[in-house]
Amino acid sequence: STVMLAVDISFLAVPNVNIGQSQSIGVIATYLSIIFITGSLIVSLLLARQNQKYGFESADKATEFLENIAGTLLGMKALATVHSLPYAMLMWGMVYFAIALLYNVFKSHTIAMLASVVGGCTVVVMFISWFLWTGKIRQLTKFAFPS
Repeated sequence: STVMLAVDISFLAVPNVNIGQSQSIGVIATYLSIIFITGSLIVSLLLARQNQKYGFESADKATEFLENIAGTLLGMKALATVHSLPYAMLMWGMVYFAIALLYNVFKSHTIAMLASVVGGCTVVVMFISWFLWTGKIRQLTKFAFPS
């Protein structure tokens, strides 16, 4: 998260990003990225502090904690949601940064720049799709053929 925060701030310092239009899509997406990345950092620190508070407790204390959480209104879903927040906010921050970056790249009118970026984006999207597809196949296989 700290690296992405530094990247976002550095991106805003690039002269071509902030020329004339302070309300452009690129600048707004970068601000949104900064907000999500900062949120990820804060939630990560709060969760680390919460977990350090218990120190090295016994398994009985952990069981007691989980039983108390399970007895609340939202139960274990709340615990899972809270612990997934740093990752989710980091992902959204990266998505908004990608939007800002691609917006500024596609403002360019040089064919070489556009061709290289489109080619690179295509490769990245193919790898991400392949990763998601193989994960889905593994999940379906596990469901269809339980051990």
